[in-house]
Amino acid sequence: MSDGLTPLTPAQTAYYENQAAHDGYIHGVALDVDKLGGALLGMPQDVTISSELGIMSYKDKGFKGWIGRLGAKMLNIAFSQDHSAKATAADYFRAMHAAAILKNSGLIQPNANQ
Repeated sequence: MSDGLTPLTPAQTAYYENQAAHDGYIHGVALDVDKLGGALLGMPQDVTISSELGIMSYKDKGFKGWIGRLGAKMLNIAFSQDHSAKATAADYFRAMHAAAILKNSGLIQPNANQ
């Protein structure tokens, strides 16, 4: 079984990051429910199930990689081709946007290396 996932080019990544910048309220709530489901399954905090399945598909071997590939293929069928890669670009944008807000809040003194 192939991984069913093609990494995005820099231009594609920028496009899907821009898409994430315009997510509406309902989409945001759906993403939070998705991340809650992932957390309940022991996946990394604040990463959507779509992104985690893509990462598993691309990086892991054995049973975990097989689950990732199967999940990524199911997402491709249900939503769009390379859905996991697109979700990863959107997750990355949201994480960087949140980090910038927190860093510039004046409430913390971030490490100079960050």
